Amino acid sequence: MWVKRLAIIAATVLIAQPYVLAQSPSTVPAPTPREWEELRSRSQAIEEELKQPLNVEWAGAYESGDIGFSGVSLLIAPKHGFVRSRYSDLSPEPLPSFDFGEVSMGEDGILRLTGTRGYLASKEFFFVPWGERHFLVPVEEIRAFVNVVNAGCDQVTDARQLVSLKFPSKEGEFRKRLFGIPKLPAAFANLILKSPIKAVMKTVGGRTLTKYSPTSSLWSRTTKITIDRGHSDGVWEGMYFFLISKDGSKVIGNAIVKTVSAHSADAETRDSFEGEEPPLPTIGTRMTTRFKLSWFSRYSGPDICS
Repeated sequence: MWVKRLAIIAATVLIAQPYVLAQSPSTVPAPTPREWEELRSRSQAIEEELKQPLNVEWAGAYESGDIGFSGVSLLIAPKHGFVRSRYSDLSPEPLPSFDFGEVSMGEDGILRLTGTRGYLASKEFFFVPWGERHFLVPVEEIRAFVNVVNAGCDQVTDARQLVSLKFPSKEGEFRKRLFGIPKLPAAFANLILKSPIKAVMKTVGGRTLTKYSPTSSLWSRTTKITIDRGHSDGVWEGMYFFLISKDGSKVIGNAIVKTVSAHSADAETRDSFEGEEPPLPTIGTRMTTRFKLSWFSRYSGPDICS
């Protein structure tokens, strides 16, 4: 896939640059001819480097997003650094917000990217093998990644639903399996649960309503709750819970833990509605960190998996 993109980049540099400049969003300055040339030449250099035997697992071509339609590509190698580009099915060439620069792996296990154009959403990553796939997880998103593991997203058989939108994985691994326990940094390995945590909603507090836009009829709602599980049960800040219906047949919502004490935790449920506001969550609602396939299907897991 990167060979095809390199051809597109070269065409962009040589013949398509006026089109790209015209399509540049007002918030992204148009790349200079020198920047387009650096994108092309550095991409080719990294591609050649990756053909050689390397003693680092993290080197490679990565992709994330709706693969084949829109998303982010990241080409990375020890000597020639990285190239990160965004692409869209609406444009035949990389979007103007590409970046390139140097890469280093620290003794702390953090892979650091130093860009030259200022368009990196994340600059520090953990390299995380999981099953047959290899991910670059932004440091600030490592707990979100653990939530994906604890939720049981590896149950979903359609790999298009498996964290492809959230975390870059190596190109060509899109449909490979996830199984077992991912190799996380030691400081975060204990966040993976040996068994699901089941909780009960103890209190329901105030809720906040936010309109998506002044003209929209769609509202988002955040409701403060407490649950009957805490540090002593393995709960941590940022942990994700599913809210279960009374008959146990489906998921009726989700919650994110905000603060934790020994035997309880404060959390927030988040949902959206249009028209009449639905009932608030109720005290006594059962919750769990892991979903059942019967609540969804073996082809479409919950949003946290996609």
